[in-house]
Amino acid sequence: MRFLILFFAIKLFAFNIFTAIKAEYDYKTKNYQKAAKEFLDLNTQKGLLNAGNCFYKLKEYKKAIIYYNQITNKDLLFYKYYNLANSYAQLRDFNKAITLYQKALKIKFDKDAKYNLEYIKKLLKKQPPPPPSKKKTPPKKQHSKNKQKNSTPKNNNSTPKKQNSKKQLTLKSLKKDKLQKKDLQQEYYEKKLRSLNFNTLLIPLRSE
Repeated sequence: MRFLILFFAIKLFAFNIFTAIKAEYDYKTKNYQKAAKEFLDLNTQKGLLNAGNCFYKLKEYKKAIIYYNQITNKDLLFYKYYNLANSYAQLRDFNKAITLYQKALKIKFDKDAKYNLEYIKKLLKKQPPPPPSKKKTPPKKQHSKNKQKNSTPKNNNSTPKKQNSKKQLTLKSLKKDKLQKKDLQQEYYEKKLRSLNFNTLLIPLRSE
């Protein structure tokens, strides 16, 4: 019985070592989808962290957050908060990212985490450029009083229709302005974030 337990323990250990080496290789060769599966097969806390890193590299930030949030190991909390902060920053949830960088820095000081935190704070203070102003059209010339007198009286029922159409036009233009502003804002933040290199922290697994 002891021999059987020992045999399975050795077999499991060998599987873990082989899978860990394979997962690291796939990660380094940018085969992130395959590496993520292999890291999850290890069924360890470090495996969860590295699986999250794979999805981060694939720009699947919401998936990465799911795996980072499953980490409970105290030794990995700094890496958890740091990588969560990076993911939320990429999803433009800057306030959440700031909170998580601060949590990571409470555990230990890290120059990259500090730099990212300060950068995002500055980014939020700076307002993105305003949308381009609309061209003002000259007012239409009013018809002379004589023409108004000669013109046939219009039906009263047409006035509320005109008012409704005017309201609809103003609502449409307001929506268009909001969307334009949102697009410019997103473009501004994306451009700024591209210049900032967020590092995900890959933990070697062979030491486990």
